[in-house]
Amino acid sequence: MIFAGIVAGGVGKRFGGSIPKQFLNLGNRPILVHTIEKFLICKNIDAICVGVCKDWLTYSEKIVSKFIPDRKKVILCLGGKTRNDTIVKIVESLEEKFGLSGEHLLLTHDAVRPFVSSRVIYENIRVGKKFHACGTAICSKDTIFRANVTKDEILEIPRRKFMFLAQTPQTFNMNKLKGLLNSLTEDQKHNLTDTCGIFVTNNEKVKIVQGDLLNFKITTKSDYLIAQSIIAS
Repeated sequence: MIFAGIVAGGVGKRFGGSIPKQFLNLGNRPILVHTIEKFLICKNIDAICVGVCKDWLTYSEKIVSKFIPDRKKVILCLGGKTRNDTIVKIVESLEEKFGLSGEHLLLTHDAVRPFVSSRVIYENIRVGKKFHACGTAICSKDTIFRANVTKDEILEIPRRKFMFLAQTPQTFNMNKLKGLLNSLTEDQKHNLTDTCGIFVTNNEKVKIVQGDLLNFKITTKSDYLIAQSIIAS
């Protein structure tokens, strides 16, 4: 089976405000609802599991019930303290409902990337099925500095053609993902914030799916203003 796991457990410390940014409205619907809808229209997705923090679980239930009346495919679960913990909770919830299988495929996606395209989702499914691990990314348009941040000094300027900016979805064989997540030390859980990094650290090949510029993550208030402009247009 093919699942989407939407990571919505953050509280938006960098963004600020009284409400986590995934619950802010874009147009007449919350950002989280826009994101869920992108996966609902994909015929290949069998279920969507959304991991949310404990304090916002009831609120999440309310908005999902309000904006997605036919929510048979949508499951809500408690998230964890970190992104990796939330993905573990999503995997556990899906296995509890659909059972164990070495064939399950999981597309992990940020709740605050509401403009992901169907093309990117379907390509993740195609590549994920074939290679068992892939991550969405775009080529960097800008030169990237590797720096000594304590001294504000440039240490290296990598060749731009080898630099990619990571996006989501990131897609994995769910059984393989579960095994690698459960093998992480506490330090690794804290430091390996990108799921593809968990695979790469364990010498597992991860293929790249070409993303697009609109599939950006709403992290700052400026990002939110851009997202509002896109919806308005």
